Amino acid sequence: IDMIIIILILLIQKCSLILHPLSPQDPRRESLRNWLLLTRKAHVFLSRVTATEMKKMIILMINVMMILLVNAESIDKPINVRPNVDESGVSVELKGTKCTFKYKCTGGTNEQWTMTINDDDGPISCFIGRPNPPSYLLFSEFEVTMSGNTIANTEVWDNSGVVLVGDQYVVDGNSVKSAAGWGKTLALVTVFGSK
Repeated sequence: IDMIIIILILLIQKCSLILHPLSPQDPRRESLRNWLLLTRKAHVFLSRVTATEMKKMIILMINVMMILLVNAESIDKPINVRPNVDESGVSVELKGTKCTFKYKCTGGTNEQWTMTINDDDGPISCFIGRPNPPSYLLFSEFEVTMSGNTIANTEVWDNSGVVLVGDQYVVDGNSVKSAAGWGKTLALVTVFGSK
C-alpha cells in the first residue's frame, strides 16, 4: 500500500509539471517546493492509516486528479525573439482572453522564448519568458496586452532573478509596458487577469 501511495504522489507531481512546466524564475516554484514537502509529511501520516481508510483515500485522490486534469487548460507557444526587428506582436488565446507580447530589442542572435496562457479554474494568467535565462538581448521596450480581461496583478523579472519595481514598468488597464526608468534586461513577464 505504501508503494501505491508513493506512485500516486509521484504521478500527481509529474502530471502537475507536464501541465505547467516551471521556469527557474517562475514564482510558482516556491509553491511547488512547499507542496513536495507536504507530500513527504503526508507519506508519514499515511503510513499510520489502516488498509480500508487507505483504499478510500486512494479513490478520493484518483477522483481529484481526474477533476484537475479535466479542468486545467494551458497553451504553450514557442516564440523566436529577434533583435533589430519591429515586431507587430505575438499572441496566444484561451477562453476569450488573448495575450499579446510586443517588443523592440537589440543583441547578437535570436533567442527561443515561450509564451504560456493558463486557466486553472481561477483567473487566467500569461507567462512570457526565456526558458533558459539569462537573455542576452537588451529590450528598449516591451508591452504585454491582455485583451478580453483586465490585469489584476503582474510581475516583471530581470536576468538576475529579481522582481522589478513599478518605476520600470507601467500597468494600464489591460496592458503592462516598459516605463521611462526601464533597465532593458528582461527574463520573465507574468500577468494575472481579474477573471
